[in-house]
Amino acid sequence: MQRLLLSCFSLIISFTLLLTPAYSAANPSIEKIVNSGKNLIMYWPDFSDYKGQVSAFYSQNNFKPAWFRNGKPTKAAGDVIRVLRDAGAKGLNPLDYDSKLLTNALKNGTSGKTNQVDVALTVGVMRYVSDLRIGRVDFKSLSNDFDIPDKRINLPLFVKDLTKSSHVRQQLDSVEPQLPQYKVLPKALAKYRNLAKDPRLSEKLSDSKTIHPGEPYAQTNLLAYKLHKLGDLKNMPSSNSYSGAVVNGVKNFQKRHGIDEDGVLGKGTFRQLNTPMKKRVDQITLAMERFRWFPNDFGQNPVIVNLPEFRARAYRKVGNQKYQLKLEMNVVVGKAYPRNQTPVFNKRMNHLVLAPYWNVPTSITKGELIPKLDKDPSYLRKKHYEIVDGEGNSHPYNSSSKRGLLNGSLRIRQKPGNHNSLGLVKFMFPNKYSVYMHGTPAQSLFAKSKRDYSHGCIRLEEPLKMAEYITQLDGQGSTWTKARLKKTMESGKATTVKLNSDIQVFVLYTTVVVHQDGKIFFYDDVYGHDKKLAHALAGGYPYPWVK
Repeated sequence: MQRLLLSCFSLIISFTLLLTPAYSAANPSIEKIVNSGKNLIMYWPDFSDYKGQVSAFYSQNNFKPAWFRNGKPTKAAGDVIRVLRDAGAKGLNPLDYDSKLLTNALKNGTSGKTNQVDVALTVGVMRYVSDLRIGRVDFKSLSNDFDIPDKRINLPLFVKDLTKSSHVRQQLDSVEPQLPQYKVLPKALAKYRNLAKDPRLSEKLSDSKTIHPGEPYAQTNLLAYKLHKLGDLKNMPSSNSYSGAVVNGVKNFQKRHGIDEDGVLGKGTFRQLNTPMKKRVDQITLAMERFRWFPNDFGQNPVIVNLPEFRARAYRKVGNQKYQLKLEMNVVVGKAYPRNQTPVFNKRMNHLVLAPYWNVPTSITKGELIPKLDKDPSYLRKKHYEIVDGEGNSHPYNSSSKRGLLNGSLRIRQKPGNHNSLGLVKFMFPNKYSVYMHGTPAQSLFAKSKRDYSHGCIRLEEPLKMAEYITQLDGQGSTWTKARLKKTMESGKATTVKLNSDIQVFVLYTTVVVHQDGKIFFYDDVYGHDKKLAHALAGGYPYPWVK
């Protein structure tokens, strides 16, 4: 009897095993896939950078499938897959999240690969949430130096909630940046993707010679068509003459692309007019990536400098994620040479210096001033420089002081005044780069459309206006009136104005700006940062990340 029972039990076990799907080495269990950090059916198989989070997610339920029940996808799985399929609208690539694989599984089943597909969906949604929240590439890996609160999300917990959610799309949308400057970019992206489908916009305008208003231009029709489609020309003209409304349309276009608004069709204007719409799409997606690096909130009264735009703006927060523009002006930034580029970072402004000395950086002293002083020692007096020690005592230029300048025991500074390279005021937000905002006697540079001329600091076109705005904002407007600020600046005596409350300063880099009226402005990649970011993104997962 015992033998008979054992035989029946063996038959039951054998029959059960026959009915149970067999997982070969090509189709391992979830735990084995997770521990390996690779899933070969995925577009980017290596998920080692998410391995710990994926493991923490599955270990909550003993490594059972999270998105499938009896081999069929749950409602939440279907909702997540549909969001991943639409990732392109967010400036992301749906393939990065295995949208094709998952959509096929949703329609046709998993073909015996339920465990692998389940992990693919988990990795896909974790990547999507992280990419949408903080960006695909770590900003630190590209030498950006933002000091912002950690925005990362507890992915295992967030994804666990998604598996039980009936509001999947809303939950996923909630992780997206809420900054007003970001929220307008998806509409711009959709617009330029549609424009990229228009074959006529890809036709080239001849740039063999410069065309001035009133001169004949055989391609005026094509020019007008492009301007009309891009929103710079309201109505198509009835004549083929390059004049009137078409010229005004070119000026509008030039304004939106950082070109002198003279209506002249020169090399720079033709270059922008002939830029493929696909390139504009890429610029917008890179801008969206950069905005994901920023904090969820720019603070109460931020000052924001956008380097490719050569523009500074001061805002005041007037509501939840609502900012009012209070002041804006042109700036001059660092030259495009690597050692002179203005860095991308954020710090807090805590004081102003009126009638400042300019403490000449050691690199400029050694590389520029000493050779000039060797030829002409009077250059020191002519340019209002002085050599000083740590006590502020002045020294003449001779072999002894030259040694002091070379070994760092002495330094050169420029006296306060209209001649000073910093102008009459500097705005200090202490940082490791020794970069700050200041005035300048070289006002002619602000008339240029491309303004990368400094050694790295940010020159303001209207520094007195900025000083007046900052002191009023700080509650010192009655003490530091415009008249007193001006008088002190011109006094020749360095005076420090400490702020009662720090002001957040962001030095950013984006070649796309959407204004409040919906107009989209594009700027040149002056430092090549877009090119570097595009290269990093082209490499796919796992993306560069600074631990």
